[in-house]
Amino acid sequence: MLEEVAAKGATITWSDLAKRLGRWVHDLPNTGRQELLVEVDRPRVPDHPLLSVLVVTHMGRPLWYLGQVLSRLGAAEPASEFALQQWAAAETRKTHEAYGHRRARASVAPPSAAKRPAAGERAPFGSDVDQAHRRRAEMREKLEEASRTRARTKGTRAQRLAQAIRQGEEHLHRYEEVRSQRRALRDWLGEGDRVLDLLIGLIGRPITVTPARAERRAVAPDPKPAKALEPKPVEKKDPNLRKIRRLLGELDRTHGHRPTQDLLRLLDEIGKHRDQLARPLPAAETKLVERWQSRLEDRRSAERSAQAAAASRNTSARTGRTAEPPQDDRLPAERIEKLVPTVRDILEELARADGTPLSWGDLRLRAGGQLPFLHPDDQVALLVVVDRGTPADEPLLSTLVDNSVAAPHRLYRQVRLGLGREPVPDAELETHRAMEALRLRQIWRYRR
Repeated sequence: MLEEVAAKGATITWSDLAKRLGRWVHDLPNTGRQELLVEVDRPRVPDHPLLSVLVVTHMGRPLWYLGQVLSRLGAAEPASEFALQQWAAAETRKTHEAYGHRRARASVAPPSAAKRPAAGERAPFGSDVDQAHRRRAEMREKLEEASRTRARTKGTRAQRLAQAIRQGEEHLHRYEEVRSQRRALRDWLGEGDRVLDLLIGLIGRPITVTPARAERRAVAPDPKPAKALEPKPVEKKDPNLRKIRRLLGELDRTHGHRPTQDLLRLLDEIGKHRDQLARPLPAAETKLVERWQSRLEDRRSAERSAQAAAASRNTSARTGRTAEPPQDDRLPAERIEKLVPTVRDILEELARADGTPLSWGDLRLRAGGQLPFLHPDDQVALLVVVDRGTPADEPLLSTLVDNSVAAPHRLYRQVRLGLGREPVPDAELETHRAMEALRLRQIWRYRR
């Protein structure tokens, strides 16, 4: 991803990286982020441009720990903060030039066999096609809004809007080329997120001038116009909207240690306040509410499965059986073997695309109905078989599957044990999985 940023002559913040790679990037501590940047540029090659310098603060300045990253890479650390900023600016230009030339050479080279559509090119998933249709409609709407904004804007902002509009139009034109190719369509969707973010940021909230106010400004006969203007009433925020935002913040802070039933009650309370709003709920809060509804449904489903398994074991214990617990809700081994190609194919494509972990529910959606509801133990058994052929020195594809919001690492931990791999301490598990996901993308991006 940083190579793409370099080829476009741009920089990127951790927030933008989190939007494209997943929530795990946002949740990384500073030590984990440093480790991630070190891995990106390792092994260090003298005079080779660094990609880690392209990650900046929201003000466009070098990261405060960039010097530590350089030191760990074996590069000379600038003596002062001013020297670091000067060095970072020069290194950024060097990186842009190096990767910009690669992109230019690639654009004039004849299409290789890898770029030409192969006869066995995999068709895209139905969910990706649906998302692409929605994305095209959203892109067209934003392009029209950007054109209207540009017509009443001058200076640098107008130039940047014109560039963004060209990027959006080129992006829409590329749809016909990628619509029948699974991986290319995924890349197209990811690029669409970046273009939309750029358009939305540039459009902002344009200031409109009413005819009456424009006329007063043009004539201005009164030497004291401020007294003639009536004070603009301050718009008060809906108290129900404030309560919804407070409840969403409470959900985010306390979901790790509160029972699912309590969290569902908070969602119900949010629904009541939402019904009393004078205007529709803003888009940002709407997305958060929908995300929590999906997360809590997954969490409740996992809890029901665990309760059913516990009840089944207790029944066997009471009846004095010495054999295995009832297996009515478990799949036979031969059925699990038949599911392996579908799951492995999805995880390989995910590793090639961006390496962002997905939940078990998302995995079932991507399988398009081929993956039934599985007992938690069968989920582990299936992923163990999926990774049985993974070399010992490579990350597991199961790294990309989260168990649930409450316990995201449970599946990964059990799969490692099932394959005889060394266990990872709980305190290091989140950072370990993030690094393994990065390694997966580096390994699989060139595999076919």
